[in-house]
Amino acid sequence: MQKSKLQSLEKGKTHKVEAKPFVKWAGGKTQLLDELASRLPFIIKESKSIERYVEPFVGGGAFFFYLKGNYEVKEAFLYDINVELIVGYKVIQKDVHDLICQLEKIEKEYLKKKRGKSIITELETSITGSKKLLITKTITATG
Repeated sequence: MQKSKLQSLEKGKTHKVEAKPFVKWAGGKTQLLDELASRLPFIIKESKSIERYVEPFVGGGAFFFYLKGNYEVKEAFLYDINVELIVGYKVIQKDVHDLICQLEKIEKEYLKKKRGKSIITELETSITGSKKLLITKTITATG
């Protein structure tokens, strides 16, 4: 299975990175990829192109990332009932570098503070702060 290759900017340099699901999802399609791919319409397999892809239950996005890695997907619409998951996808789409920097800061703070404190309490605080950051950035960027 080939992964999708996306452009990423880091300190003025452009390089290719592999896009793959960033969460494991209950009911995920990873184990079904070969079966799902075998059921694609002949015209898609032959042309290696998909005009429009709509995923109503994206979850971890395994099938979407499979398609992006193996076909030209001209237009894609990804949906899920889990708002925080969709916010996560939007943040990654708009500014993955900033997200990585923020997560690295949280990791460093967590590792510094974990000595002598409740690890669970610190982790819960970090996660809550990250959720607020993701939601605020997405609302600001889209609204």
